[in-house]
Amino acid sequence: MKKQQLASFAEESLDVPFTSSCYAVIDIGGGTVDITVCQVSKTADQQIESLHHPAGNDCGGSRVNKEFQKFLGNLVDDKDFSNFLNTSNEVTNAANKAYLNELVNETFEKQKQIFGNKGSKTGKISIQLPFSFMQVYSTKLQTSIQQLNDVELSQTTLRLAYTKVEEFFCPIVDGLVKCISETLERVHANIDTIYLVGGFGGSRYVYNAIKERFGAAYKYIVPMEPDFAIVRGAVLLHQKPDTVHVRRADATYGVRANIPFIEGVHAEDYKWVDEDGETQCANIFSTFIERGDPLTADEVVVMKYAPSSAYQRRMHFDIYSSPEKDVWYTTGRRPANSSIGAPIEVHKVGDLDIPLTFEDKHRISNKGEDYIELTFDFSHTEIQVKAFHPSTKTDMTAVLDFLSS
Repeated sequence: MKKQQLASFAEESLDVPFTSSCYAVIDIGGGTVDITVCQVSKTADQQIESLHHPAGNDCGGSRVNKEFQKFLGNLVDDKDFSNFLNTSNEVTNAANKAYLNELVNETFEKQKQIFGNKGSKTGKISIQLPFSFMQVYSTKLQTSIQQLNDVELSQTTLRLAYTKVEEFFCPIVDGLVKCISETLERVHANIDTIYLVGGFGGSRYVYNAIKERFGAAYKYIVPMEPDFAIVRGAVLLHQKPDTVHVRRADATYGVRANIPFIEGVHAEDYKWVDEDGETQCANIFSTFIERGDPLTADEVVVMKYAPSSAYQRRMHFDIYSSPEKDVWYTTGRRPANSSIGAPIEVHKVGDLDIPLTFEDKHRISNKGEDYIELTFDFSHTEIQVKAFHPSTKTDMTAVLDFLSS
């Protein structure tokens, strides 16, 4: 294996090529943390197998910015900055909103990166406050800062000591470390290496916090330009899609369906009677695959669904996902015997509508034999759902939409 170009603070020597048979990739971006655990096969092709479904939380780098914004709101005793953003002039309001956004997500962001890569726990960072911000809050800022030892104000420059900035990082890094710890505990494998990638994953502060928590049990790798590592990986995977032999389902997937009603098991208010007098249960989450199930490179799952009526002209499929296993209903309701009161998180991620256009006489004579073949195709980076009607040779395809959910 060729030498890896690492961040300057990473512990591994650039002079020694390194290979790992089992590793965790922790992608820490601006909004989220995404963790995958993989092992490399011992065969010549060195295919990769995922050992655990993708895990993570919302402890990305932008949460640090939100902590700074919250601190600033408390400092001026105006948590929503309403005195700054809600004036009588709409043009002024729009300009001030842009100034505040620039302050938090550009000015502070640059200083956050400098702080995150500091090699020592000393020094201060300087934040230039907008003139219009000072016009509104100058008096309140001076009064509040007089009571603090780790914050200074010089004209329009706010200076924060290392200990103060660290307060913005701590709750996010604690949540990040907790998520990593829980994931590693759930995976029963001999993980030897942790890769840190993503914009926030390249922070020396984050690297040190993770290394301090987990100690010498792992090697810690931070590549050069960690924020581009995932993009490079996506390109390489597109070029050689068979590299990842087995993935893990990131969620439970299924469609809404009706099944025969079982007294004492199904929800009474979901009971209905079809045209043959048979009692059915509505809103059933008909599962194709559960979160954590292995998915090979060419994985497809096929199931058949029959029309509920001999005169039905179309079949409509609502497609759902859930981060939990053992999902009963597309409404998120838990089974009656569940000890957990809160509903299950369920999202609609797509739908399909397929016509059933052929003669009613044929339909009635073949009732019970007519069906739609529904296929979940997990072999691509996007999940595709295909519906096929053998009687009419009609088919349709939907690509699941996770952005709107």
